[in-house]
Amino acid sequence: GPQGPQGAEGPAGPAG
Repeated sequence: GPQGPQGAEGPAGPAG
């Protein structure tokens, strides 16, 4: 997601 490792510009990440 937006706060994940790659943020909104990459694959969904875990919630930050």
